[in-house]
Amino acid sequence: MQQNNDKDLIRLEEEHEDEAGAETLRYLWDPRLDPLFWQMTRTGAVSAWFEHIPFAHWLVRVTSPRMFVELGTHAGVSYSAFCESVLHSNLATQCFAVDTWKGDEHASHYGEEVFLDFERFHSARYASFSELLRCTFDEALGYFAEHSIDLLHVDGYHTYDAVRHDFESWSGKLSERAVVLFHDTNTRERDFGVWQYFAELRGEYPSFEFTHGYGLGVLAVGDHAPAEVVALCKLDDPRKVSAVRNRFARIGERWSTLWRAEQAEQIRSDLEQRFHLAQSQISELDGIQAERQAQLVEMESVRSDLAQRLYRAESRISELDEMRRRIEANAERQIAELEQNIAHLKSAAEGEGATARELLAKVKEAAEQSRNEYLRAVSSTSWKITAPLRVVNSRLKGARRRIARLVERRSAEAETSSLDRRNS
Repeated sequence: MQQNNDKDLIRLEEEHEDEAGAETLRYLWDPRLDPLFWQMTRTGAVSAWFEHIPFAHWLVRVTSPRMFVELGTHAGVSYSAFCESVLHSNLATQCFAVDTWKGDEHASHYGEEVFLDFERFHSARYASFSELLRCTFDEALGYFAEHSIDLLHVDGYHTYDAVRHDFESWSGKLSERAVVLFHDTNTRERDFGVWQYFAELRGEYPSFEFTHGYGLGVLAVGDHAPAEVVALCKLDDPRKVSAVRNRFARIGERWSTLWRAEQAEQIRSDLEQRFHLAQSQISELDGIQAERQAQLVEMESVRSDLAQRLYRAESRISELDEMRRRIEANAERQIAELEQNIAHLKSAAEGEGATARELLAKVKEAAEQSRNEYLRAVSSTSWKITAPLRVVNSRLKGARRRIARLVERRSAEAETSSLDRRNS
């Protein structure tokens, strides 16, 4: 029996030791560390705020702000981190982003596409508790009651005068629990003056500064700021300050690295698309070049054919010119011959005309004689009529034959003369 009691005691002691050992590791699964490992949601945007996303998640969890305002939102990476923590923590926080979404000399000027891209993302995730105020910081002041803002993030124009004006203008809107963040406290280039103004404020309020990610300053402005923030701002042990900074920096680097990897992948994808497009264009250009080369060959063939045709045409033109000259010369000779023939024919015609007139006169004379004899015969007796008629008929027949022979001879002579002239 005693032996069993001893075994139970040993078992209880071992269980107690196991519980004590597990308790020493509680910090590894403490839910208060959860915000440091929440996922980043606003991706695909350019920002200098990626390395502070884990701190934004943690800060919203420990402060539970009733109202959060961000002055200067740009692509919305920082604002989305605060809103995402509101969702994860199931808070009733009202969130407002104030920006003109036109840019400035420090953030650079940009187009409407930046606002439209963030507006689409914001409307899909945060529209139930968040609003985008597109105006200047001063114009937005009238939209908020005095002492109503528990968490303010100042990330506007970064000159000393600008950041001082922003803080002083909005200080009356801060509640007794207010915490204020200033980005770019570790940037000393161009005319950035946030570091200088934050150094002045650190003498008035409890503060803490992260030096990574261009610097992020934390001020516990309200008299009743959340205890965790006040404790952070009162850290004075260099080892603890360094440990907090390094751990948030290391965790934040993950998001910065993921963003760079995403950007690199986007660039690689863009380059690959451009490469494929270039290959397609090269193939298209090769096809066009081959087509043009074929056209050039065809054009050269056409040019050669046209050159040959032109040569033959010029040769034919030369032949035709020579033929034309020969025809013109021959025509001139023929015209001269015709003119001569016409002159001869005219002369012959005039001679033949005179002969014809003489013959005609003789015919007329013979006809007149025959008519007279006929008239005389008509007035005689029958017997007397017969003899004169026979005489007249005989004479008429003889005159006809003589005229026919004369005309035939003259025609033959004229035709022979014409042939002789042509042959000559």
